[in-house]
Amino acid sequence: MRNLFVLRGVVLLACISLILPAIATASGPVVITQAAALQGGISGVCDTPGFPITICKPGSYVLGSNLTVPANTDGIDIAVSDVTIDLNGFTLKGPVTCTGVGITLSCSKTAAANGIAATGQFVTGNMTVRNGTVRGFGQLGVTLTGTGNIVDGVNASENLASGIYVWYGTVSNTTSSRNGAGFVCFAGQLKHNTAYGNSGDGILLNCCSATDNATTTLTMASRDFTPSSAATSQTVTGWETSSTRLAS
Repeated sequence: MRNLFVLRGVVLLACISLILPAIATASGPVVITQAAALQGGISGVCDTPGFPITICKPGSYVLGSNLTVPANTDGIDIAVSDVTIDLNGFTLKGPVTCTGVGITLSCSKTAAANGIAATGQFVTGNMTVRNGTVRGFGQLGVTLTGTGNIVDGVNASENLASGIYVWYGTVSNTTSSRNGAGFVCFAGQLKHNTAYGNSGDGILLNCCSATDNATTTLTMASRDFTPSSAATSQTVTGWETSSTRLAS
């Protein structure tokens, strides 16, 4: 009888040792690497091998390596709300390369493609992108639509249209340099960001509040998606800027 109890105990411990790692893995973020992207089959990703990586399940995703994206395609498409992408200090790199700074900026041309983009009719917001670099895309570095979005600690550079393009969200601790435009913000908040060396506007605000940012060009737009909106909708404090203009 004693041996039976011992055997049952051993079996129980063995089962627990198998279950616990599975629980830990299931509860942790999904890791995305270059090899996994090319192979396909990443959990929460519903597409064929290669790029773009299309996220179609809510949850947390983290890069485990740099990602190099070929021409004419997005890097990561977000097709569902409630998604967090931690770049984990790595770089999402497209094919565009640039020389020069500001008005002398010259970049290689490629088809319009985005680094990280919210796509599809089912995306309503609550997306976070943080902690890494998005560089070298033919259109936008990071573009998030919907409400409750966050971009934090991102370095966006050498993107042909704009480094960061956000609706109804918060952008903080982020640098946008040597893009077409640095930051484009609609009805959101910009805090502690830096824009420099962009060929167009450093920061374009439309019904936004902005605090403690640095840029060489600040544009406050009077055009907007609501009839009552105007440049007076902006709240701008603590700026370091050498040029401010009102866009009609």
